[in-house]
Parts: sequence; C-alpha cells; structure tokens
Amino acid sequence: MTTPRPAPRARRRPRRRGPGGDRGAVSLELAIVFPAVMLLIFTAIQAGLWYHARSVALSAAQRGVERARVQGATIGQGTAAATDFLDRAGTSISGRSVTGTDGNTVRIDVTGTVSTWIPGLSLPVHQHASAARERVTAP
Repeated sequence: MTTPRPAPRARRRPRRRGPGGDRGAVSLELAIVFPAVMLLIFTAIQAGLWYHARSVALSAAQRGVERARVQGATIGQGTAAATDFLDRAGTSISGRSVTGTDGNTVRIDVTGTVSTWIPGLSLPVHQHASAARERVTAP
C-alpha cells in the first residue's frame, strides 16, 4: 500500500524582469500629471501677484488721502503722494493712473493692470480710499 503524497505547494512565479510589465508607467503618469501641477503652481503665483498689486494700489490711495485731507492741502498734493508711493513700490502695477476728487470728502482712485507672466492676460486693478477733509471749528 502506498501512502498518499501531500499536495504540492503553490509556487510563486518569479517576477519577469524583461520587457512588458509596469516598465515606463511612472514616466507616463508623470507626463499626465506634471502639466496639471505646473498649471496649478502658475495660477497660485499669478493670484499672489494680483493680490499684491491690489494691496499696493490701496496703500497708495490711502497715502494720497492722508496727504490731501489735511487743512490747506490740495487734491494735487494727494495724487502726487499716491503717485510717489507707486513709483517707490515697484512695477507690480502697469498702465496706472491716479485721480482724485475734492470737497468735504477727499477721494483718491488708483487704477491699472497687473504685470502678468502670461502673454495676452490683462488683470485690472482698481482701488480707492476716501476720508473727510479736516476742518477747524471755533470753540
């Protein structure tokens, strides 16, 4: 009588190291994902540039209002102060213009476009600041 043989163990097949398989999959995935990641990065940078230009325009308008609202000052002095601030702030805003209105309330408007990395893209910036003109009242 013969004794039954145990069932053979399942053997694992060694991995093939030749052509085929997953070779090149990482390169393909990178080629698909990389442009999307770069687009995201450039969009974030452009949004930061736009936000910075808005902040510069608002600061310039506030500086102009601070200068023009004091007693005896003119709106021309306020727009000159805003323009001077923009000149010192750099080139984040191109095609800029500074205008102002005078009266009981002084208002300075700063407009322009954001300097962009993308040709043909024009992002407008418009900020204003206003404050009441200082007056001396008799006691």
